[in-house]
Amino acid sequence: MRRVATGSQTATLGTPNAEIGTPGFFNQAAPGAGVVPTIPGPDWFNTMQEEMVALATASGAALDASGGVNNQALTALLQVTTLQVSGYGYGVPGSFTYTVPAGKTQIYVEVWGAGGGGGGSAATAGAVGGGGGGGAYARALLTGLTPGQQIAVVVGQGGAGGVGGSGANGTASSVGADISCGGGLGGGYASSTTPGAYGGGGTPTVSGSPPFNVAFSGSAGGLGGPISTTGAVVFAQGGASFGFVGTAIGIGGDTATTAGAAPFPAGGGGGGANGGNGGNGGNGLVIIRC
Repeated sequence: MRRVATGSQTATLGTPNAEIGTPGFFNQAAPGAGVVPTIPGPDWFNTMQEEMVALATASGAALDASGGVNNQALTALLQVTTLQVSGYGYGVPGSFTYTVPAGKTQIYVEVWGAGGGGGGSAATAGAVGGGGGGGAYARALLTGLTPGQQIAVVVGQGGAGGVGGSGANGTASSVGADISCGGGLGGGYASSTTPGAYGGGGTPTVSGSPPFNVAFSGSAGGLGGPISTTGAVVFAQGGASFGFVGTAIGIGGDTATTAGAAPFPAGGGGGGANGGNGGNGGNGLVIIRC
């Protein structure tokens, strides 16, 4: 596919004209009734052309300059959708090596940093540690690879829940040197007089501006509840990462209560209450499709 090149084209895309009437559908001429056919105009044709260009180049390929290739959009569509078919998942903390399969020159990656641990609390009725922050998230299409090329993969470790102290930070997950997603920060310790501070969310880093580059920071954990002498206590909720929610809030009593760990990858642990420990943050996650 190539853009129009008949001699009357312009080198730059102009500003679209203002709409006339309510956007609708093409109309057929009816001369006897005074109805004229709909004339699309350059704005409509330019929109259709650029929509097709975006699809044809979605796989990272350049437009065909000869004008003799008429299946670029279909080829790109098949390549991009194929990325969703075969995949590799890394959900255990540690360092790994991914090998680009034969015949492949690009991979689609999704990365989640690990969640921070929830903060512990003093043995005081109503003391609630802060929730741990959620890990960062990023996804991108990495192109220009070589079959057999080895790429380092790191999966972050969820932060441990605080035991008589603050929760530990989650560690980063990464794919090569292009994508790194920071772990969520640990929730703060709740003393007998001060609620635990929330843990901040992790921050993503994507270098090289790869196609389909999207990144989100993790959300912060919940602030520890106020110190009180009442019976019911609400846990501070762990922060969420994109697509995964941190530990659900729970209710504690007047006795030592330990918060739950994050039930999904990258979520932050809940804050402990009444002398209880904070919940562990969720581990990171890396998914690679090719």
